[in-house]
Amino acid sequence: MSGAPGIQSICRSIDHVMLRTENTEPLFSLLAETLCLPVTWPLQHSEFASFAWVHVGNTHLEIWAAKNNADLPAGCRLPLIHGLALEPDELVFSIAELERQGMACKQPRPFQTVNADGRSVTNFTNVVVLDLSSPACCNFFCDWGTEASIVPWATGIRTRERHEVEQRRFAEVGGGPLGVVRLARVGMTCPDVERTTGHWRTIAQIAANEPLKIDGVAFDVWPGDRHQIDSLSLEVRSLPEARAFLEQRGLLGRETPQDLTLSERATGGLVFHLVEAVAATN
Repeated sequence: MSGAPGIQSICRSIDHVMLRTENTEPLFSLLAETLCLPVTWPLQHSEFASFAWVHVGNTHLEIWAAKNNADLPAGCRLPLIHGLALEPDELVFSIAELERQGMACKQPRPFQTVNADGRSVTNFTNVVVLDLSSPACCNFFCDWGTEASIVPWATGIRTRERHEVEQRRFAEVGGGPLGVVRLARVGMTCPDVERTTGHWRTIAQIAANEPLKIDGVAFDVWPGDRHQIDSLSLEVRSLPEARAFLEQRGLLGRETPQDLTLSERATGGLVFHLVEAVAATN
């Protein structure tokens, strides 16, 4: 959990990372079939989008292909890492706390459907954090309803309980042939690094002298023209073993002594770094 013990969290974790694509199948096939990452939301086609989720140990990657990309700015190329869905402790508290500290959010947007009993239920409520978003980057709170009818998991389960179940299942498969352990870092650009890191620290409830992390996921923030997420870094158990697997299948991208990347030809241009997991010390 982000924030100090005993203090209510603005953000507990990164619930999922949204990857926007033109077509879900190639990226889903790479992540779920080739890399054998557990599927937590099977591939689904709806009237507004095709989407699926895979698990990476401490969060999900959502592969999303909208039927209409008019919300993106002109010239925006897909695929892209569109944003982080943040898990609030209590959504009302999170919004109020950000506003108290001078940060702007959009109005809550619930997505409701009728369940099998004929009752209207709220599946989730999204709240975009405007100070950390741009037309090509949407960072938002995602508050799942316990009676959601569209989800592949059981009703009545809270998000934290669901995450614990998913993490146990992930541990059982060992992170697939790459030996994925977790999402370790998010790399992003923004117009004002000091202001943006300050906003992320507000959400994470950490002091200016502490490393910028949310639930153990580190943030690297660099100057750029707009808010944009450029890369994701996944920890793997063994970098040499991951390298051998990727090289054998023609999926090895750039490499340095510290990390590897998945072939951007295979990912469509998305940047996934692989770094070796650091052994826990007592």
